[in-house]
Amino acid sequence: MGAGTEDDLTGSVIEDFFRKHNINPAGKKIGVALSGGPDSTALLLGLKSISSKRNIDLCAIHYDHRLRESSSSDARFCEKLADRLAINLHIGTNEAGQIKGNVQEKARDLRYAYFEKVIAEEKLDYLATAHTAGDSIETSLIWLMRGTGSTAFEGISPIRGHYIRPFIETDKKVLLDYLESLNQPYATDPTNISCKYLRNRVRNELLPLMEELTPGAVRNIARFAKTVSDDGHLLDEIAGTELEKIILENSPDSMTISSPALLDIDRRIRYRIYRIVLDRLGMKKPKSKERILSIDRLLTCGRKGKEVELGNGALASLLHGGLKFSIHKRNGGIEPLPLKIPMRIKTCAGSLSIMPSRTNENTTADMTDIQRLGAGLVIRNRKAGDYILLKKSGHKKSLKKFLIDKKTDADIRNFMPMIADGAQILYIPGLYIADRIEADKESQDLASIEWTSYRGESD
Repeated sequence: MGAGTEDDLTGSVIEDFFRKHNINPAGKKIGVALSGGPDSTALLLGLKSISSKRNIDLCAIHYDHRLRESSSSDARFCEKLADRLAINLHIGTNEAGQIKGNVQEKARDLRYAYFEKVIAEEKLDYLATAHTAGDSIETSLIWLMRGTGSTAFEGISPIRGHYIRPFIETDKKVLLDYLESLNQPYATDPTNISCKYLRNRVRNELLPLMEELTPGAVRNIARFAKTVSDDGHLLDEIAGTELEKIILENSPDSMTISSPALLDIDRRIRYRIYRIVLDRLGMKKPKSKERILSIDRLLTCGRKGKEVELGNGALASLLHGGLKFSIHKRNGGIEPLPLKIPMRIKTCAGSLSIMPSRTNENTTADMTDIQRLGAGLVIRNRKAGDYILLKKSGHKKSLKKFLIDKKTDADIRNFMPMIADGAQILYIPGLYIADRIEADKESQDLASIEWTSYRGESD
């Protein structure tokens, strides 16, 4: 942990971080994620103090989530601070002004999307965030409670891609003392004391209780986390080396590795391999132990064609000779849309067109009787619990089993637009149309349903 002197922050803490992680900041373009809070304010001041000596081209980035009335005052504080330090400031804003669902997670996604935009536009070498040792411990405890396993104690990585965290081993108190010594004000986010969010409860209730029960508990957890992290990095190196030997196919959105070779590897290294694969494919969030075990069960069961959904768009499939991981971007799917005619929909898997038709002789498209469609039908992607009614018998069959039996490519099945009535699926592109909506010789009011796959085939 850093000591509480000004020189430590303006010199040794940040410089020690650069030396420890073999970063030469000379001549580099570095951005600072500036919320206006004490941690990021201290980080900006610390980097500014060494920027001339190290020839660092420094800028700051602020994102206004607009989730509270006082957020605009944070932006103004950041503007004044950047002006005083003669630093270029980039400000992004959540124009919608509201976020539905998991507020903290989606706010982070918006914030980092803006960071990525500025990184690309300004050609930044690094973006520094002000995560502290306390943040890392909080994250470890949250991940542990959610079942991540021992990797939870690896905490927040000091470096991930172009993101660096110079204060990741520094106590927050050191930063507060530093700002006080400079008589430097900072912005305060009132939501940080709200008990509405789990992280706040860990920070404001759990950690103080642990310290009360056992003085020095937080410091001891940090020491233990450091040991686990060091061991974890070594195991990851071993797992990464083994992975490179058994990759069969590799692309930005999928990777297939040899299942026979994987079975010959110690299961504890296999678990690390699964995490590395998902991380490379963009699933950066912590992987729960249960999800990792579900992948291993898929491998060891040996049932070809079986798959496991891992959440966040990730899917593991057991193929002949290989275990395939694929991950889809969140914008690949569609929100449920009321069915109307005419209608055209584009997804990452292909395009669907539903158009009025005067004839039932179009052999390239499925035909539906508009009068049979009824109200309340929607077009959406598949979800758990969906089923179809088999033709002739009328028996129920789960959609998941139907798609597996049809050997539908796992890369597109999650994003095919389907016509649904509740959990009943009435139309699957190129594979199925329910009797109740299919046109027959008596149908007069017709519509064609045509699917074009972006893979160059009509599925």
